[in-house]
Amino acid sequence: MKKWIKPGFSAWVSGGNDMSAYYCNGYANMATLADWVKTDLEYYGYTVTEISATMPDTQVSDHTRLICIRKDLEEITYINELGNLETNHDFHFMRLDKDGYWYHKPGYTNPLRYKYIPTNGVAWVVEGYDGVNDEYFRYDNSAYESEIYFIEYTTPHTYAWKYCGSDQHIRTCTICGETIGLPMSCRYDSEDTCTLCGHFDGFDLADSIGDETIPWDHA
Repeated sequence: MKKWIKPGFSAWVSGGNDMSAYYCNGYANMATLADWVKTDLEYYGYTVTEISATMPDTQVSDHTRLICIRKDLEEITYINELGNLETNHDFHFMRLDKDGYWYHKPGYTNPLRYKYIPTNGVAWVVEGYDGVNDEYFRYDNSAYESEIYFIEYTTPHTYAWKYCGSDQHIRTCTICGETIGLPMSCRYDSEDTCTLCGHFDGFDLADSIGDETIPWDHA
């Protein structure tokens, strides 16, 4: 399942051991907003490799991502999570996928594929798609029209032991499948299950062949 970076009226910049050390909003300029996004990405273990007002020549892969951010230049007034009236500037993200298309996720509606390449000359309309009612909607009186900032970042490899046959396992990235090191022998416990990769090497109490049941003696 794909994970989508959601748009919103505010973002939290990391500090200490949580994400609530600094409240940021759309009144900041785009360079500052992009830098705050960088701080949050790094908090979660990603590595930001480029921030630019022009689109970089990024080759998106399992470990290299490209997103962009933009805001509404007009103030909006809304009720915040505390029930108070607040004025702010909304901002929004898009993400380049490996298929070469840009995608965005308007609020809590379905993800949408953008028909164009993000440029400063084309505003992002506020739109959405309700998959339950099969209904598309847009707000013509609101749009994201600021300068666009692009943020390229990489995700770290996450390795786990994976069974590779012949009672052996090897450390394998759970994201891209890259392997490191050499295969190692599985370490089975009393239940005939490898304690590292989870491979089960035993048999059920009975193996069935057709209508005949053959008992298996572990001794």
